[in-house]
Amino acid sequence: GRYFKADYKTGKVDAFDLGQPLGVLGLCDNDQLIMGLKNGIGFWDEKKGKLNMVAGFPQYDDANIRFNDGAVSPGGSFFAGTMTFEGNEPKGVLYYFGSERKYIPVRAGMYIPNGMGWNVERNKYFVTDTIKHTIYNYDYELVTGKVFNSSPHIIFDNDEFPDGMCMDSEDGFWVAMWGAAKVIHFDPEGKKIEEIPIPAPHP
Repeated sequence: GRYFKADYKTGKVDAFDLGQPLGVLGLCDNDQLIMGLKNGIGFWDEKKGKLNMVAGFPQYDDANIRFNDGAVSPGGSFFAGTMTFEGNEPKGVLYYFGSERKYIPVRAGMYIPNGMGWNVERNKYFVTDTIKHTIYNYDYELVTGKVFNSSPHIIFDNDEFPDGMCMDSEDGFWVAMWGAAKVIHFDPEGKKIEEIPIPAPHP
């Protein structure tokens, strides 16, 4: 339930308490932060120290559900996924959250929704499910922010657990592997290019 903000020039680090578990945050164009938390999606006003939650979170009454990872799309909408605290049940839901400020389910039956990204052309969206060992792709509409036509894009072995992920300017994937102390680089088609060792078991 806390995030940190650092000033690289001065070295000053500020901590902000939110009062509930935080999974993901994104930047808004009004200097606020959009957040996926235990009790739903909210907007944090750092200057006022105030968290404004958006009502209507469909999984609000499930005490074992929280938001995990998410990302702000090229069009400005917010994609974020939920999971159980243990991540061992397929109760997670990927939500689309746009200007309507409504929780719109995109994908159900997820275990641990994780790393997300968009291609350079901005017509493809990718999302990871760690326990299903898969990165899925969707067609993406920049104007509406909607996604559709899902299919597996990269399928990992059953003993591999893809976690955070980002995409580069050549549509390559850089995937942090939970418990494996490495990052794997894939080409746009999902072919492995290289593995990069990381001095930490859970990058």
